[in-house]
Amino acid sequence: MVRLGIMMAVIISILGAGACARNESGPMHDVQHISVFIDRRPADVYEFVSDPRNLPRWAAGLARSEIKQEGDEWVADAPFGKVKVRFAEKNHFGVMDHDVRLESGCHHS
Repeated sequence: MVRLGIMMAVIISILGAGACARNESGPMHDVQHISVFIDRRPADVYEFVSDPRNLPRWAAGLARSEIKQEGDEWVADAPFGKVKVRFAEKNHFGVMDHDVRLESGCHHS
């Protein structure tokens, strides 16, 4: 059986002190797009990334240490401060989404 790999795109937003501030040109931020080939079935990748405890392993720019659950949010130390992450419920579409709230109160999806 041929194993199909998938491409997992990770978009890293470079957040500065004024990341929540909107300027006249809109809410655009500098981004860096990184693609990584993962030689696993899509269902296996989804199972791994949809477990919040694995966040530091696949999103080190967001969570650089253990992530702890507080109610329906997960709290982690990021390079730019403490973050609270709320994950979308698992679904049969394989969509993994999350909302990030910074210490400043700003939200990023």
